Amino acid sequence: MTQAGLTPMQAIAAATGNAAQFLGTKDLGTLEAGKWADLIVLDRSPLQDIRNTRAIHAVYIAGNLVH
Repeated sequence: MTQAGLTPMQAIAAATGNAAQFLGTKDLGTLEAGKWADLIVLDRSPLQDIRNTRAIHAVYIAGNLVH
């Protein structure tokens, strides 16, 4: 998406909150109290370089750390 001209923030939003909204889900897509929490924690900011999404520090599924 960034190669097509989107900023890293726009690409992340398109893949998360915007995608959940398009699918009509209300409990997915953003990190908020009461929502389902599958997320990744990165070592480096993807806003600086979208390839930093590959620098995964931790993964959480349903709010639980995956070892």
